[in-house]
Amino acid sequence: MRKARLILAIFIVVTLSIGCSKTEKIDMRSPSYMYDLESGFNDNLDVELIGVFNEKEGNFKGSLKVKDRQFDTIMFQPESGLIAYKGATRSYLGQIFINFANKQFTLEIADPTLYTDLTKQAHHGNRKLVISAPAETLEEAMLVNKELKIKRSKQP
Repeated sequence: MRKARLILAIFIVVTLSIGCSKTEKIDMRSPSYMYDLESGFNDNLDVELIGVFNEKEGNFKGSLKVKDRQFDTIMFQPESGLIAYKGATRSYLGQIFINFANKQFTLEIADPTLYTDLTKQAHHGNRKLVISAPAETLEEAMLVNKELKIKRSKQP
């Protein structure tokens, strides 16, 4: 009898721990603004970030649409690298800072090809294209970028 109770207790604990992997569906579609202060480039654009955030594992898996560029499979952990997958090919697009609750994000695009596709300008050196949302002006975009990066630096 004792053995049966122990097995039942283990089964319940295992079932609950597997089932408690909390996920949150994310659908962020908002006006966004992109800029590169070094080159003087700035413009409005639409960005869509759709997928699932697994709170237990701390990662996001979904898709990203930036202007007319569609990335069907992306993965990231907040405040880390944004990785796009196309088949077996893995591409580092840049860094992402995000606040899911407030539906804010800022991407710092480091990929030279994506930089050129979005700006129609040559990528030089370590230049980064910043895309922030929600934002409709350069000032709003810079504020979102600053707020999300400050939040990160204050976390333990």
